[in-house]
Amino acid sequence: MPRDQELKNTVTAQDINDFDPEIAECCTADNFRIHLAGSPGEPWNKSAARVLVNNFLETHEEYEAQDDTIRAMVIKKCEAAVGSTIRKYKWKKKHRTKDSRALARENKNRAERKRTVRTQDVFLCAPDDQLIVHLQLFHRRRDLTFLYPALRPQREKLDLLGVAGMSSDEEEKVGTMKQWRILLPRWRSMRVTGWLRYFDAIYDKTRNEGGAHDSRGQLPRHRASARRTSQSKKYVPRLPRNAYRKTWLNSLVDVDNVVRPTANVQWTHDPVITEYVCS
Repeated sequence: MPRDQELKNTVTAQDINDFDPEIAECCTADNFRIHLAGSPGEPWNKSAARVLVNNFLETHEEYEAQDDTIRAMVIKKCEAAVGSTIRKYKWKKKHRTKDSRALARENKNRAERKRTVRTQDVFLCAPDDQLIVHLQLFHRRRDLTFLYPALRPQREKLDLLGVAGMSSDEEEKVGTMKQWRILLPRWRSMRVTGWLRYFDAIYDKTRNEGGAHDSRGQLPRHRASARRTSQSKKYVPRLPRNAYRKTWLNSLVDVDNVVRPTANVQWTHDPVITEYVCS
């Protein structure tokens, strides 16, 4: 077998079903195939060992093909070779799977560390009130994806938005009271805003029910309904196209190379979440 093919399983389930050892061998010397996903003792691989034996004896004239001792030795060696190749294939496949899983975990942890480090660096470089609001809001929403299984699929989209994708607050006085008016990013679509509101509704509901986030600690500032749009020119690039306001995108030149939007996604929640919020 060619070295670059000896660990590729080219025998399909249909091949196994169609194979009848009483009609013909499973393969030929020119198209030699071992069922690497099977066992050495199964009919296909027994047949493959016989093909290997016959080919060896035909191409090595120095051996006596009719000598039972020689033939028995060749059969033993060929069967051992088939079994060894199968074990090698399964060992490599098992460890390749383990390695890929370990690599995926390592990449995920690395991405998480980078995200945390970037957040800390930004915080240390510019510890202003708005940044603190963005950080608190982002992590408060993200933490919920670990508490509620139905929110877990939303974590990836939250991470895409990141801290910079959160809304800002503008302080204003109402009589003797102080509240904060939400300033929506002018680039962000309202469908994303509606999607994010569910996180805040769940957070408030959980606190009121005395769940994981009970009344201990500092309560979040009261945010009035959104009536204004932030004038900041900063935006988050490489988000799904429908995460951006159409009017904002249309006001730009060369959107594909500047903003680099990706394919649209669904900004919706599991019905379990919507039912919980509305109950």
